Amino acid sequence: MVKKILLVEDNREYIDMLKTILSEHGYQVITAYNGEDGLEILKKDASSIDIIITDLHMPGISGLELAKEIFLQKITEAPIVILTTETSPQMKKEGTQAGIHHWIIKPIKKEIFLGTVDLIFKRYCQN
Repeated sequence: MVKKILLVEDNREYIDMLKTILSEHGYQVITAYNGEDGLEILKKDASSIDIIITDLHMPGISGLELAKEIFLQKITEAPIVILTTETSPQMKKEGTQAGIHHWIIKPIKKEIFLGTVDLIFKRYCQN
């Protein structure tokens, strides 16, 4: 089974690094450089996406707004992971209410990042 991840991040260097890490670990990665593009990708092919990993703070649609749109429009039930430097309990509460499953705090450590993604895949994506 191919494990497919939608990675939404506005920093091109960061997205390239994360894509490399995930690809080397056996994941197929689709990238979007903003929330609007991520939403369009999901509207076209949500059923093939297993996990959504998105930056929180982006121009246009933020990661939080993306999660809310996914939830409100019932686009997919794929777990949503937020990448952020934000540690505010209020922001995390708002994220949980928007359907976010997990927060990964930047800067990431490769082993912790991969372990978290693997855990989320096992928890939410196994049939």
